[in-house]
Amino acid sequence: RYDWPFGYWLDLRVHWQDRADYSWGFATRAAALYPPLKELFPPGWQQTAAYTYGDLSAGYRPLDRSWSLSGAIHNLFHEQYRECPLGEEVPTTFTVRLTVGF
Repeated sequence: RYDWPFGYWLDLRVHWQDRADYSWGFATRAAALYPPLKELFPPGWQQTAAYTYGDLSAGYRPLDRSWSLSGAIHNLFHEQYRECPLGEEVPTTFTVRLTVGF
């Protein structure tokens, strides 16, 4: 994070995730004891590939701090990976936030 004078700021967060294997987790053991659970937890759901996730945020807050405006890009590097355990793809998104105090 870098803060400039007069209220401007920039923030970059990067998260690196190594390949992970959760195949010895609770759900796998439960599915072995009760086979119908295998439908809820198909093969491969326990594994994630390596990925790098980044968020870039920038904003402005005036000196009187009565309001602030910020924007963010999530998944900055547009990584294609699936979140564990349900396997949803994580999209690249842009958000804007205006905060007003009174």
